[in-house]
Amino acid sequence: MLSVYTIVFGAFLVPAGRLADHLGRRRVFLVGLVIFTIASLIAAVAPAIWIVIAGRVGQGIGAACLVPSTLGLLLDALPVEKRASATAAYSVLASVGGIAGPTVGAYLVDHGGWRSAFYVAPVFALASWFTGWKSLPEHRSRRTGPLPDLVGAVLVIVSLTALSFGILQSRAWGWTSPKVVSALLLAVVTVPVFFARCARHPVPVLPIQLTRIRSFAWSNIASAIYGMSTGALLFGIVRFLRQGWDYSLTDSGAGIIPLALASMSTASLAGRAGNRFGERAIAAPACVVIATGMTFLAFRLNGTPAFWTAWVPGAALIGAGMGITYPMIGSACVRNVEGADLSVASATNRMTLQIGNAIGIAIAIAIIGDAKGHDIIDPMRHAFLVMAGLALVVGASMTMVGRRSFAQRY
Repeated sequence: MLSVYTIVFGAFLVPAGRLADHLGRRRVFLVGLVIFTIASLIAAVAPAIWIVIAGRVGQGIGAACLVPSTLGLLLDALPVEKRASATAAYSVLASVGGIAGPTVGAYLVDHGGWRSAFYVAPVFALASWFTGWKSLPEHRSRRTGPLPDLVGAVLVIVSLTALSFGILQSRAWGWTSPKVVSALLLAVVTVPVFFARCARHPVPVLPIQLTRIRSFAWSNIASAIYGMSTGALLFGIVRFLRQGWDYSLTDSGAGIIPLALASMSTASLAGRAGNRFGERAIAAPACVVIATGMTFLAFRLNGTPAFWTAWVPGAALIGAGMGITYPMIGSACVRNVEGADLSVASATNRMTLQIGNAIGIAIAIAIIGDAKGHDIIDPMRHAFLVMAGLALVVGASMTMVGRRSFAQRY
C-alpha cells in the first residue's frame, strides 16, 4: 500500500505543480484536499483490497496537488531574498509531521487496526480545507491562456510510475524479471520524449528554460542524491529497530522522534543563515554532519538495544544536518525562478527527491536483504556507510549551485 501511494505521489507532482501555476494554487490546494479526503474514506471502508489500493491512488494524487501548491503560495508571497527562510519554515512544519505521522500512525495500527489510520486523515484534511478556503489568497503570478500540455503530463506520469514500480518491485520479482526490466526500459525511453515535447510545446508541463538555470539544475541533482540517502535511511531504521532490536511497530515509529526533533530545531535557524551566507555555504558543512552521524551509527550499533547511548546521538546528528540541508536544496532550486513557475519548480525538486527515495530503498534492500536478529547488524553497518558517502556527494553537489545572486533570471 505504501508503494502505491509513493509511486502515484511522485508521478503526479510535476503535472499538479504546473496546473497550480496555471489554474491557481489556492484552487489546486483545495481540490487536492477534497481528493485526499474522499480517497481516505474510500480506503477506510473498503470491503476489498483493490478498493483500498484505489483509495491509496487517490491519496497520492491529492497529496501531489498539495505540496507544490502550498510551497508556491508561500514563496510567491515573499520577496526573493526571503525564500531560504520560507523553505526552512516549511521544513519545520514538515518535521512536525515527521514526528507525528509515523508515531501516531504506528500507534493507530497497533491499537485500532489499519482502518483507523484512514479515518483520522480526513479530520485533518477537512480542517485544512476550511482554513484554506477562508484565509488563503490566490497567487499573484497566475498564468492565463491554454492549459499545459496533456501529452507531456501523461509522459511524465508514465515515466515516473514505471521507474518507481520497477525499482520497488525488484525485491519481490528480481532485477532480471521481464516485468521489472520492461518497466525500467519504459521509464528510460519516455524521458527524452518528454523533454523533446517540453522543448517544442507552447505550454509545456516543465518549462524547459528552468533546466538552464544553474541553481535549479544542480539543486535537483542534489535532491535526487539526498533522496537516495534518506530513502535508505528511513527504510533501514524501521528494519533495524524491528528486526535487530525487536522493537514493536509503535516503538519503531517513535525511533524517528530524535531525528525529527533535531531536524526541526536546526531548520528554524537555517533560513536566516541561508539568506545571509547563501545555500551552498551552509549546506555542504551540514552534509558532513549527516555523514558523521551515519558513520557513528555504523560503528556504534550492535545487537544490544542502546536507544539513549547509541541511537539518539547518531540520529540527532543526522537530523541536525538534514534540517539544514534540504531547506537549502529547496531554496537553491527556486532562488532564480520567476513567480509564475514557483509551483512547478518546487514540484520538480520534490519529484527528484521521490526518485532518489525509491532508488535509496532499493539500495537498502540490496544491502540488508532479509537479514534478521544479529544477522542484520553487519549489513546495516554497510548501509550506514553507503548513506554517509551519499551525504558527502550531496554536499559536493550543493557547492555547484553558484553564489547567491538575485540578478540571474531566464
